[in-house]
This record gives sequence, structure tokens and C-alpha cells, in this order.
Amino acid sequence: MRNVISIFILGFVLAFNACTDPDLDPLRTDQIKKSALITLRGKATDNLNDADNYIGAIDKFSKAGDFTKETFEFDADFIAEDITSLSKVEVFAKATEKGPRTRVATIDGSTFAVASGAKYPTGKFSIPLKTILDATKADPTKMADDSYLYVECDITLKNGDVIAASDVTNSSLFETAFFYPAHKLLYLVTK
Repeated sequence: MRNVISIFILGFVLAFNACTDPDLDPLRTDQIKKSALITLRGKATDNLNDADNYIGAIDKFSKAGDFTKETFEFDADFIAEDITSLSKVEVFAKATEKGPRTRVATIDGSTFAVASGAKYPTGKFSIPLKTILDATKADPTKMADDSYLYVECDITLKNGDVIAASDVTNSSLFETAFFYPAHKLLYLVTK
């Protein structure tokens, strides 16, 4: 029994000391930094949760419609420890999920404002569909029904740090109905 207790204590001491070595830390706690996100609010969140009509997208347009009259719109909160640190949000569009990104808009951080009673500043995004189509060289009339255009948002902080859409990798962030990062978005193409 004494040997079992000694082995247990030795194992505990070794395991505890192993976590002090950053190479052995599976959580990489030495690399965790504070960050910032933009998160969907308003109608875009409602659309995202309407799986029957939006199929995971936050906005949609008809490929039979007038492309010059359509806009991709959403509201987003800037969530950060310092809510005044946002410099700009750059919005990019892609015709395919893995295709090249082309910038379609830049939203100045100064346009984000804290509404009465709110904790975080909200910004409004409105990008003409024609701008997205021209940038991506996509032809919706040749796209399959219920396919997507892809929109990504990168944020730049006043200190120069950039949080790219590709940096938002925790899939759990994209699995909640209450908090959805506005860094990787879908624009639904319908009949």
C-alpha cells in the first residue's frame, strides 16, 4: 500500500512539473492573447436562425432579380476589452469557399456607436450586390439554386493588430444561436 501511495505522489509531482514546460502544455496557455471580435446582431441573426429560408446564410438574393437593387446587409457588435480600439473592418467576398478574396468594403471603426443601454458599439454594413458580383466575377444566373457567395470580415485595431477571418477558428463559436462571429458569412443565391 505504501508503494502505491509513493507511486501516486511521484506521478502527481511529475505530471505537475511537466505542465510548466510550454512544449508539454496542450492548451498553450502561454500563447493565449486577448482578442476582439465582431458579432452578428439584428435581422442577420434572425435570418441565420431561419434554417428553412436562409439555409445558414444571413442574407439572400434571387438570381432572377435586379442585381443593382440588392444589398448585403447586417449589423455587428464590436466585442473587445477596449471598445474604442477598433480602427476598421475590411469586408472581402469570394465566389467559392476556397477561392481568392477581394475587398468589397472598408467600414471605419468610428462609425461603430454604443446605443443607449448597450455595452458594445454596433456598426451597420451595407454592400451592394453589384459590388460583390463585380469583385468576385460571379454570375449568379449560372450558379446552382441555394448556393452561396462567401463574405469574410477582417478587423484592424488601432495598435495595428489584424484579426483576420481565418484567425477565428474555434468552431464552437459558430454553433450558438446567441453569439455568432461576423467574420465568415454566407450570402444565399436563390431561384
